[in-house]
Amino acid sequence: MSQASLDIPNAARYLAFGIPAIKEQILYLSKCKNFAGVLQSIINHQHQLLIEHKMNQLSRTIHFIWNVYRRGNSNIKFLIKNLYLRAQKLFTEKCSPAEWLFIQTHMPKEFIKLSNNLN
Repeated sequence: MSQASLDIPNAARYLAFGIPAIKEQILYLSKCKNFAGVLQSIINHQHQLLIEHKMNQLSRTIHFIWNVYRRGNSNIKFLIKNLYLRAQKLFTEKCSPAEWLFIQTHMPKEFIKLSNNLN
């Protein structure tokens, strides 16, 4: 990914590339200019991965979201903080302590700090 700030269409394309299981859904929502919907579809997908105990795939999707956050413009950062990170807190209710530890050890430290700083 380039050092330039990502806008929403480019962020959505990057996420569609990185999360092929829901690629069509991501591209459709992006075409409708619904980045919040893109994030919600990723959250739903991650919850399904958690239910199916597919922790490596879950970890991979977290890293794609983190890359978009790091390179994203202010709108992307706002949406990820206020939608994605808040929803991610529900993971603790759906996973075992071992799975939660796995998630935390595979999550970028800066993402954990952001999540912990949310009200």
